Amino acid sequence: MNNERFGSWRYGWSLAGELRVADAVTASAAYPPFLPPFDWTKSFERGGQTNTHRVVVTDGGVFENLGLSVMEPGRDAQISAISYNPDIIIASDAGVGQFTGKTVPMSWPNRMIQVVNAVMRKVQDATKQRLHDHAKAGRIDGFIYAGLGQIDKRVHLKSANWVDREDVILYPTDFSVMSDDNIRKLAGRGEAITRALVTQYLLSD
Repeated sequence: MNNERFGSWRYGWSLAGELRVADAVTASAAYPPFLPPFDWTKSFERGGQTNTHRVVVTDGGVFENLGLSVMEPGRDAQISAISYNPDIIIASDAGVGQFTGKTVPMSWPNRMIQVVNAVMRKVQDATKQRLHDHAKAGRIDGFIYAGLGQIDKRVHLKSANWVDREDVILYPTDFSVMSDDNIRKLAGRGEAITRALVTQYLLSD
């Protein structure tokens, strides 16, 4: 999806103006362990023909939570019709970062959660490696990976309103109403980390 259209190679494309923000939010919230997929019927144009399809949509975070695939260079426009060619990529990750190593997943639900987390972690590791490879090869000018789980001591330029990792890292992923204080901490840390890393790695020269 971009600001002009949405769709896929399988069904074709529709104008972005026909997509409601509420539909996009609902689809993004449809995380399989907790919520059913978003059952959608839309018209798509492909090869000069318009057809209506039933599409079952779920959160893309079930596999690649960063959503960087449309940003990576070298995508074939004949297959991946929605793509960009940025000079610099800034990726935002609200995950917890490194595992503590203290988890003892003995029950079936906890074992499955650990499996999912491990798979997603390795996929993100592979994505980050590709970003390094793109930068080394000159396909992009650089990138920033800004994560809430960032290890604080590795950030050299902390702002006066810096929020420590320990203040946010245990915040749960649930459907509870967020307090103003938690919103301030999470948003503030994300912004501070991004600013610090941009200054440290992209503006240092």
